[in-house]
Amino acid sequence: GEGGYQVGNFPQLWSEWNGKYRDAVRDFWRAEDHSLGEFASRLTGSSDLYQHSRRRPRASVNFVTAHDGFTLRDLVSYNDKHNEANGEDNRDGE
Repeated sequence: GEGGYQVGNFPQLWSEWNGKYRDAVRDFWRAEDHSLGEFASRLTGSSDLYQHSRRRPRASVNFVTAHDGFTLRDLVSYNDKHNEANGEDNRDGE
């Protein structure tokens, strides 16, 4: 919904899923242009997301796949979702 996924905006003492980490790992694995700097930023704690509210790198829950309907192989092999068969009309996940 409106204002939905806002990585880096939870209050102190909370940890949160860092989808930007997942995306950076995917781009790096697939050798996308300009992915090394983003990958390095995510791998070293995503300070651009958490430092503004004085949160430490442990605020980031770095994950690659979880509940988005992709396996690790899918994540590094496809550009588009193909989740039509699950009854969600391909609207689930990011």
